[in-house]
Parts: sequence; structure tokens; C-alpha cells
Amino acid sequence: MKKYILSSMFFLALFSFPLIHAREIEVKYDPKINGVIQSAIDLASDGDIILVSPGSYQENLNFGNKDIKIQSTDGPSKTMIEAADKMNSVVIMNGGTLHGFTLTGGTGTPKKSSYGSDYYGGGVHASGNSVIENCIIYGNGQGVDRKNAGTFAGGVYAGGKNSQVILRNSLIYNNYAWACGGAVLSDHRASVKIENCTIFGNKSTSFFGHQGGVGMANGGQVEIFNSIVWGNTGEEIGAFSGIYANGTQATVSHSFIQGGYPGVGNLTGSNPGFIKENDPFGADRILGTADDGLRLDQNSPAIDQANSKIAPKASEFDVANFLRRQGKNMDMGCYEFGESRTTQSKEKKHFALGMVGIEPADPISIGYPKYPAIKVGIPKFLIGVHEVTFQTWTEVRIAAKSQLGWDLNRGTQGSGYQDTNQRHPVAHINFLDVTLWCNALSLLSQSQPCYMIEDTNGNKQVFEPAYLSDAKKRGIFIEWGANGMRVPTGNEWEAAARGGLLEKKYPWGDQYPGKVLANWYVGSGMPNSSTEVGSYQPNAFGLFDMAGGVNEFVWDDQLKPTTIRIDQIKDRLTIRGGTWNAGWAPEVTHGWEIGVTWTGTAGFRLAQSQVLPNRGAPALKEPNEVPGGFINYITLLEEVKRELAKKEQELVDLLKQGEGKEKTLKDLKAELAKLERECKAAEAGLRACEQEGVRIRSEIANADKQILSRELQLIALGGELEGARKRLKDADCERQKIEERMEHLREEIKDSPNKLKTAHTPGWHYAPGYGWLWTSPKHYPQIYSNARQGWVYYEQGTMEPWLYYDYQLEQWEEWFLAAPLFSSNN
Repeated sequence: MKKYILSSMFFLALFSFPLIHAREIEVKYDPKINGVIQSAIDLASDGDIILVSPGSYQENLNFGNKDIKIQSTDGPSKTMIEAADKMNSVVIMNGGTLHGFTLTGGTGTPKKSSYGSDYYGGGVHASGNSVIENCIIYGNGQGVDRKNAGTFAGGVYAGGKNSQVILRNSLIYNNYAWACGGAVLSDHRASVKIENCTIFGNKSTSFFGHQGGVGMANGGQVEIFNSIVWGNTGEEIGAFSGIYANGTQATVSHSFIQGGYPGVGNLTGSNPGFIKENDPFGADRILGTADDGLRLDQNSPAIDQANSKIAPKASEFDVANFLRRQGKNMDMGCYEFGESRTTQSKEKKHFALGMVGIEPADPISIGYPKYPAIKVGIPKFLIGVHEVTFQTWTEVRIAAKSQLGWDLNRGTQGSGYQDTNQRHPVAHINFLDVTLWCNALSLLSQSQPCYMIEDTNGNKQVFEPAYLSDAKKRGIFIEWGANGMRVPTGNEWEAAARGGLLEKKYPWGDQYPGKVLANWYVGSGMPNSSTEVGSYQPNAFGLFDMAGGVNEFVWDDQLKPTTIRIDQIKDRLTIRGGTWNAGWAPEVTHGWEIGVTWTGTAGFRLAQSQVLPNRGAPALKEPNEVPGGFINYITLLEEVKRELAKKEQELVDLLKQGEGKEKTLKDLKAELAKLERECKAAEAGLRACEQEGVRIRSEIANADKQILSRELQLIALGGELEGARKRLKDADCERQKIEERMEHLREEIKDSPNKLKTAHTPGWHYAPGYGWLWTSPKHYPQIYSNARQGWVYYEQGTMEPWLYYDYQLEQWEEWFLAAPLFSSNN
């Protein structure tokens, strides 16, 4: 399965390749960005999975007609969607799956009616084949409460012929419908299956009947099993009154319905055995956690009474993340009695990390202004947008304890003062704490840990708490080939902090930070404490708090820049970036040398190497032939240019020659006019002097001869001029053809970069830095390199860096082009 990441910093160009298999699209939470989940939906295709990181999102979601799955990575207690448009449904879906969210604050999808405007489905408006599972839907449908504007189905509305909606392992609590169906309404011949749900404390009026729980209308069908429906106003399960009840039907089994309900395995009684039904949120005021008041107590009659056989797709975990089937059978409702928590040691754990890719100029100048600048080469790497927050640190620390058995340092919320919160960077941790945490995060994310130690026998081992004493004695080693999480090197940190600026003092330039550009000293007008990450403007790379905030650990043992990348931190290292209580301007080269066990106002941000996959040779073998017909288009273009210049010079010469002929013709015309005037004068003299006889006639004959000679000369010049005009016209046509050819060549030259970006074209192509490359439909994706005199294999579907396998070197390599040379479109 391919994977893509969407966040405020990282949107993709990641959807430029045609995909055969389903994709995973990761959505990162950023409180400053609205609509990021909907943006992922808009980019998704049928079969895709959208993984949503923890956070409180304010938006309304519309699946359209896409058969996709939107899933939170950490469950409904940590991932809330609150309606941004309160007068609409939180989620509208016509097919697809919604998994692991808390939905609140919606009124419903508006539709005109004889009563004015009605609103359907405050939490979810569902049709088609839609699945809602492991969700908490509460506090919806409150937007309208008057005669000409009412809500139908405060929680979930299912409507439409042939619609089959599944509501599984979910809590529907405290929703309101002005016109019935407080929790759920099945309408217009839709079918709703309610499985392992708790429907409690929902309300409605008695406008069309009084179903505070589950309502039906206009042929709507409901099947309820393994569920608890309790404490709702009016009827727990019922149909609209009058003709609206026609065709409705409810089937209930293995459930506990207040007041009882006929069906196989249904319970009767006066108390479902909630721990504290008048306080569903519990002490932490968060639904979906261990202290929820609607969890079952040890005396609940609903324990072990669900039927697993009729729920083949039952969730492995309940809505509060406890394991299902901790007793003989599953329990009724969305909560399972017992103390066994979920374990995801075999599954990849997702955390909101917020990483961006940095590819520094090669080489890049660092060191200024504190040291003489040097140039170093830095491979492409990923780095955290923010310093690691106390919230993220805590989430990983808790997961490391439950899944790895590691005890990690608790740390503090930034400065640790009373006004701090979880969005402050973690602080008061030492470097060994940080490397252990990074290794834990790597293991939880199924990546290769970067940090190693040498045991007493000199063998390299992954650094974990059991080896803490070895790390203090012999230091920490780094595995550069690992793809796990780590801190940046000093060179990486400085290159990232500069944000692309060269020889500037600060991440934003040379302007003194003052009170607005960074949190860097204690004084009047300053916070005098740490602040939430992202409180100050980012640099050009989108990185926050590269100056001020808290100091940051880096993998370096000295501040002076060097081209040497160290492999071990033994007893000392450096911190960079300045801190809220330092009192000196946080230049990008500023820092301190400290010991590995030092704790203070220092935190860190994550980095990750771009590591080539450990793969063997591609399945396709190297062709045993060399392509022919090599055409050097650059040489051909130069020849065309020379030919074009020659033709242009010939055209200039013809134009000059034509101008000379036209001048001669003009002179001859003037002379002819003069002769004509003379002829007329001679004729007048002839008529006056006919008596002169032979002498005058002889003069006229001579004049006629002269005129005839002149006329013959004029005719010859006219013919020559006409020939010149024809040649000029021919030359002009030839010039036009040459210009058209030039324009065609210019278009080919202009289009050649686009050819490099698009589907492969058979023949030779020139790629800067890689020489002449050749392919054909017969051999693609093998590509012949004229420079290497051998073949390489392009791995289709990869994105920058693009992966190629060199058959001669028998190894994979990355090609960093502005766009892929060949794509998998053909």
C-alpha cells in the first residue's frame, strides 16, 4: 500500500502518478489550518484510507460518493471533529467508512419542507452503504427548536431506498431531535444495523411520535443487536405516527432495552449497571476513556451477554480502547467490562510529528557570523516543523511503557511554570532521555532505531533503558543507514535554521529579534516563560522557533563547523537555537557545549535520514543489446542555426539587389517620360516642317530608332525587375519556411523539459547531470545511459528522490531531478 502525507507544510505533488493499489493518506493536525481532512477527501479515490492524527478539528466533512475509509490513529477520545458550520451535519456520507472519531456540534443537513427548513442528521447524514464504527456522537441537533425549523435525527440519520447503514461499537449520547429520532432515524426505506452500541440520554419532542432513542419512518428498517438503549426520552425504539409508520420494522436481539423489547437474548431489568450514569464524561471530562460513567460495573447484567456469532466484524477493541471479550462472551453496549487495555505492538503506531523535507544547496555555506564560513555537503533529510511538544513526548512515553515496557523521563511542559500547557515544547530532559525516546518512537513506528550502544563484549545493541549504564560509560553510537527518528546533526540544524538564507545572522535575516521575532530573554514585554510551539513566525522553510523557545539538542560534539560527521557522542554534545531565558540574541551559530546528562531549558526537534530501501535487483533483467540510431539533437540544432543564418544572409543580399533594380527602373521610367515629351515636340515640329522633306523625315526615322531602342531597353529592364520580384517572393517564402522550422525547433526545445517530466517517448533524451538516455516500449522501464554505456532500471511509481537500479554497479541509487525522467503512465 502506498502512503502519502498531508499537512500544513507538506501537500502533495504526491498524487501525480496513476495508482493501482489503495493509498494511505496521513492527515497531520495543525490548529491554524482549517479543512485539512476535507482536503484529503477531495484528493482521495475509491479504496483509499485517510489516517487522521489526534486533534480537535473544526470542519464539516462530505464524502461525496467516494468509497473511502477515514480513520483516526488514536481513537475518539483524542480525535474530535466539531462542526464548523453549525447548521449542517458534522459528516455527510454516501458510502465509505468513518472510524474512531468524536462528532459534535452539528444540526443536520438542511432541506426545504412544508414546515420551512428541516435538518437531517446532526452528527451524521448517511446513505448508500455507509459504516460508522468506534465513534462517539454527542451534543448534536441543538441548533433549531421551533415549528418552522426542526431537526430529524440528532445523532445519525439514514435515508434513501436501498441504503444500508451500519452503526457499530459506538456511543450515541445527549443528541436532540425537535421532530423525533433523538439518537438515530431510519427513513425512506433505508436499513440501519446497530451493533454493540450504547444509546443513552438522547431527547426528542413528540411531534411525530416520541422516539428519543431510535426512530423509524417511511418504510425505514432497524436491526439492533448486542446493544444497550437506555435513558432516552419517550420511546427507546419506535416509529413515526400515522401513515409515516407504514412499512417500518425493528428487529432486536441480545440487547438491553429500557422497558424491555421482544426478541432473542434480550434482557429485562431496571438497571443496566453503568458505573455512574449521571456523569458519562467521568473525572477527566473526556468521553472514550477509562473513567467514563457509562462503562459497566462488575454487577452489570449486560456482561458476557452479547452474541459474537452474529457480529463477525465486531471491533477488536471497545470505544474506550479496552480489549473485547475479556470474559466468556462480549458485553452488550460499546464498553467492555475488564481492565485489559489494547496492545498494538504488532501494528504501526502513528504520532503527529509534522516533518518537512530539506535538500540544502550542495555545498552550503555555514558558520557565519561566529566562525569563518565553510562549505559542506549535506544529504537530503527530514526535520520537524516544531520542537517536540510535551503532548507528543507524553504520548510516545505512555505507548513505550505499555507496548515496550520502557520507563522514560516524564519531562516538563517547557519552563514548567503554572501557565504552560501540553503545546509547549518538552524540556528538562537530558540527551540520553532524548535518544531513548527517539528509539522508542522508531520501534513504535516500525522503523529502524538510529541509536546504538556497545555492550561489555563490544557488540553493538539498540540503545534501550536496560543499557543506560553502558551508555553513560561508553557513549552513544549512531547508525546512519537507519530510517528511524533522531536529532539533527549540527550542520543539518544550521542549514535548516537558515531557511535558505546565506550569511545571515538569524533565521529571518539580519534584523535584531526584539520582542516580536523570537522568545529569547526575560524582560518587559516578553512572555518570561516558554510559549506554545508555532507562536512566532516561521522561516522560509516553514520551521518554527529555530531561534528562541528552548535550546535544542543536536548530534555534534563541538560548535565550530566541520565537514566531518561524527559517529559517537561520548560525554559531551552541543545545544543550539537560544532559549526563552537566555538574554542574548539567538543567532543561528549560537550554542553551548553540555554533558550528556545535563538537564535544563533544552528540548529538541526530530530529524530523519532519507535512506534508500534495502532491495535486491529488479525482477526485469538487463537487456543484452545496445540501442542504435543515436541522434545528437544539440549538434543538429547548431547545423540548423548555421543554415538559417546562411539563408538569412542570402535574403538580405536579394533585398539589396532588388532595391538596386527598382532604382534603375525608376530612372528608366523618368527617361522614357522625357523621351515621350521630346517625341511630342518632334511630332509638332514635323507637322510644322513637313515641307522640309527628306531631311526632317530622316531625323524622325533616327528618332524612331532611338525611341525603339529605348523601349526595348525599358522592356528588358521590366522583365529583369519582374524576375527580381519573383526571386524576392521565392526568397520570402523560403524565409517563412525557415522561420516555421525555427519555431518548430524552438517548440521542441521548449517542450523537451516537459518530455522529461511526462510519460516516456521512445528514443533518445538528454537529462542534465545524467547525459543521453534511451528507452522504448519494448524495454521500458529499463533505460540505457550513453554516458555509462549500460542499462539502469527505473522503479515505477517512486517519487523524488526517484529510484534507479544500475545493472553494472548492482546497486540502487537516487536521482534528484526537478521531475521524473519517465513516469508509469505508459
